[in-house]
Amino acid sequence: MHDMEPTGRRPSARTIQRNLRRLSWLCAGAALLYLFTRYEFLRLPSENCSPIALYRAGETLLVDTRCREYPVDSALVFRGTDGRRYIARVTASEAERGVWVESDNVDCPGKGSDEFGWIPPESWHGRILFAWPW
Repeated sequence: MHDMEPTGRRPSARTIQRNLRRLSWLCAGAALLYLFTRYEFLRLPSENCSPIALYRAGETLLVDTRCREYPVDSALVFRGTDGRRYIARVTASEAERGVWVESDNVDCPGKGSDEFGWIPPESWHGRILFAWPW
């Protein structure tokens, strides 16, 4: 057996490029995994109206499903006591009770805290960040 001594050679440009490419793919994969586990796309039914005036029927919503803070005027996706998902705008927030939500579109009455009461954190599905018209 021969003892191997370091040759003192530097890695070639091709080796560095290959390693950087692998690192880029790894970072892109990790970013995609993070995006798919944190965010969700929901589509509003096109045959109905939207209870939030900012959004229109048929739009695709980007929802942050790990958001745990809902300031006043943010849009919330929540589960009602009937198990269905609804969207509404946060009008009040209390740490011990949850959030109070209401629909703000007078042309399309939605369900909110008038029917369900305070929405506790365990019923929050996510915060709507923005919508696409397709």
